[in-house]
Amino acid sequence: MEDLYAIPVDSESFEIVVSANVIEHVEELWRWVPALARVCRRGGKVITINPISWGFHEAPVDCWRIYPDGMKAL
Repeated sequence: MEDLYAIPVDSESFEIVVSANVIEHVEELWRWVPALARVCRRGGKVITINPISWGFHEAPVDCWRIYPDGMKAL
């Protein structure tokens, strides 16, 4: 994708949106989470899997380690 915050699909395209081990590489979570929600159908699920005990690893950045309370807040 050219723009991580502008997913190139129609709104409400998917029942389930899954990202695994991506969130820590997203610099602007406050823009990315709404982008995921936009492509998920009303009543669908956005599932994110994020590591918290993995060592620092750039690709190209390593910004966030989010614990359960942080995920609820997002």
